[in-house]
Amino acid sequence: MGFPIGWTDIDRDETESHWIEEPRWPAGPNEEQYEWEPPRVATGVKNRVPRLKACGNAVVPAHAYPFMAAIKAVHEGNLT
Repeated sequence: MGFPIGWTDIDRDETESHWIEEPRWPAGPNEEQYEWEPPRVATGVKNRVPRLKACGNAVVPAHAYPFMAAIKAVHEGNLT
């Protein structure tokens, strides 16, 4: 979703900004991870489920409506 790594960390110190100093792309699928990346498998992560739910709630149906309406218009030939 484009959120910076660590943005949901509850124990993160607000004065520390090292995690967002320079934007970087994580390693792609089937590639070695960089040392700065968090592990891809979460074990023992505090409040993992509520944090994942918070990320999922960032997108609501109202965000998808304009895209679906545009697809419908193209499909029906109603381009203006």
